Amino acid sequence: MGLLDLFSRREKEQEFEANKEAERAKELPAYSGIRVEVTTLDERLLFVAKIVGIRGNRAELHQYSEK
Repeated sequence: MGLLDLFSRREKEQEFEANKEAERAKELPAYSGIRVEVTTLDERLLFVAKIVGIRGNRAELHQYSEK
């Protein structure tokens, strides 16, 4: 394997990762506004919320009031 092959593979991998991140960013706004249930690992309900903002790999949740 030549030295140039090594660099071209690295560039292709970086380009692939960038494309994957761009695709993921396009998908996330579709989840804004949906209702989510937050549970423990043993599936006990903690609270119900709505997703109001997604930034990167984080989402802002607004808890529904208990009535």
